Amino acid sequence: MAHPITQLELEMSRELDNRTEADTQRRAQFRMHTLIAAWYDDEPSEPDQAIRDVLTDLVHLADERGIDIHAALDRSMWMADQERAEWGLGAVQR
Repeated sequence: MAHPITQLELEMSRELDNRTEADTQRRAQFRMHTLIAAWYDDEPSEPDQAIRDVLTDLVHLADERGIDIHAALDRSMWMADQERAEWGLGAVQR
């Protein structure tokens, strides 16, 4: 079940729309940098810490929603490759 949208979420959505265009690398970067800056510790000595923390929270959310996290990750990797091709970049590092 979806949660009600808060004022902060509305403001962040407006900011995203004002600063980026849909389906662009800039939009993807803006969302992730904003998420990490707001909620996760980005430790310079452990460059993967914030990423691990985000992914861990997504594992919990997937479980809560009854989603197969491995299937979701496979689809996400496919989508990332598609987006990177559209943006003129190579495939995601594996």
